[in-house]
Amino acid sequence: MSLSDIRQQLEEILETLPESKLEAVLDFASHIREAEQVEDFVKMQTGSSAYEDWLSADNDVYDEAFKNESEKG
Repeated sequence: MSLSDIRQQLEEILETLPESKLEAVLDFASHIREAEQVEDFVKMQTGSSAYEDWLSADNDVYDEAFKNESEKG
């Protein structure tokens, strides 16, 4: 199904919905967009060299150093 077909079908459906249902559709679409933005942000962060450095074996010493701090909380 092409993008224009999908848009046309959505427009046809939206034209028939009452206002309360349109608000629900808007909330759902906003949720999908926000989830995608969060996913893109997480991918960007976890793909960074700083994240890779943080996960490297050279930094394992910090796991032990902060282990006691997390147990206190």
